[in-house]
Amino acid sequence: MRPDRALRAAPGNKLARLMLAAALLHAGDAQAAIEHAERLRQSDPDNLHALGFLTRAYLAKGRTAQAEECVR
Repeated sequence: MRPDRALRAAPGNKLARLMLAAALLHAGDAQAAIEHAERLRQSDPDNLHALGFLTRAYLAKGRTAQAEECVR
C-alpha cells in the first residue's frame, strides 16, 4: 500500500507518515516532507528517523538553523 493511502486509512500510523515524508523528500517536495516529519516528531519526539528526514528537508529548503536544531 502506498504511504499516502495508508495514512488516509490510519492517520495515526507513524510508519506511513515516515514513509510519506521520505517519499516527498525524494520527490523534491521538501516543504510537504517537513510538514509530515514535524507531525511525526510532535507525536514521537524520540524518533530518530523522523529527525533525520526533517533535518534533510530543512537543509533542502536552505533552513540551516532549523536543521541544526534537529541534531542538538
